Amino acid sequence: MSEFDLSKLKAFRGVKPYIEGEQYEKLLSKLTSQEVTKLRQLEFGLEAEDEFLLLSMLMGRCISIQKVEETRYKTTGDSIPCDFIATYRKEASAPIEDHEGSITMLVEVKRCQKETWSISKRDFDRRQRFAVLNHLPLFYAVKFEVPGLSAWSLFPSAFIKACNHKLHFTQCWNRLVA
Repeated sequence: MSEFDLSKLKAFRGVKPYIEGEQYEKLLSKLTSQEVTKLRQLEFGLEAEDEFLLLSMLMGRCISIQKVEETRYKTTGDSIPCDFIATYRKEASAPIEDHEGSITMLVEVKRCQKETWSISKRDFDRRQRFAVLNHLPLFYAVKFEVPGLSAWSLFPSAFIKACNHKLHFTQCWNRLVA
């Protein structure tokens, strides 16, 4: 990601709501093809993050959720920050003040438009190092979008590792409905 000027890409994304499609495409022509690809990836990921944030707040168990980039957490050159730090009540009826009845975790949001989602071992390990460095469990929020169905699931990193860094939608769905 260091090869791209992220502030430039964020600026392009920021003007999108204010200009017509044709004008936006004209602006995009000023970017390299690599920058356009990266911008589309950022937009795709940010939409999933926004949706996850909204769903977390609507669930009724979320005590707090904050983007990690807005916080001050330890990082090293061989670790990657996750998307969110969130605190959830374990039981919906538990009072918000009941810290023993809650869990604070790091959440990495992913979106998959195929039946199988995977993460490289390198990416997984770097995110795991960030979690260990900050003494918090890491969870992956994965949104599967398959024809006719869209579903979110939250998986602890240990489960992702046990599945060899791959999740198959049908396996996950079968666990949910069993």
